Amino acid sequence: MANPKRKRCSKCKKKFPATTEFFYREPRVKDGLRCECKSCCCVSDKTRYVANPEQKIASSKAWKAANPEKVAAHQNTWAAAHPEKVKKLHAAFHERHPLYFVWSDMIRRCYKPNCTLYQWYGALGVTVCARWLDPEHGYENFCEDMGPRLSKKYSLSRYLDLGNYEPGNVVWGTKADQAAERRGKNAMKRFHVYRVQQKVTRRKAG
Repeated sequence: MANPKRKRCSKCKKKFPATTEFFYREPRVKDGLRCECKSCCCVSDKTRYVANPEQKIASSKAWKAANPEKVAAHQNTWAAAHPEKVKKLHAAFHERHPLYFVWSDMIRRCYKPNCTLYQWYGALGVTVCARWLDPEHGYENFCEDMGPRLSKKYSLSRYLDLGNYEPGNVVWGTKADQAAERRGKNAMKRFHVYRVQQKVTRRKAG
């Protein structure tokens, strides 16, 4: 196989094989490769982004939004190659945001049909208030309204296991508290059925 054509970097003036191993792709150029080699491009980009960090953040967000599959593939590959780092990152995230997964699970069971608990919440019309669903400040609002959780034994408990997830209708409760709420709810249902039966009996007797 013949040696590939060599190309001179416009910045460092060194010659490299004209391949994607040494040059980034650039469709607007005749040979499809950038004029600067990869090393010089990295130095130039780093210098430019240090001088203008907002540009780096904007370009990074734009690229991630345009390439979600590549981002997911890279994250999965990195996680598979660094399991110990993933554990440390998860532990650090839990320490900084102890209620994040409580908040996200609440939304998932109300709005994600593929969630195993959706049939008991979202399918029955249970929703989450707009204040806690806010895409930018929903989690912060949730933490502010609910306050800290005493321990992992506590979870979200709706009053009598009825209504929606909203301030004033949700508190921290243990499994025993939630069982008592369900007993109260069932007692109310039985009382309602009893009243209806009494009315039917009186009408028949009259």
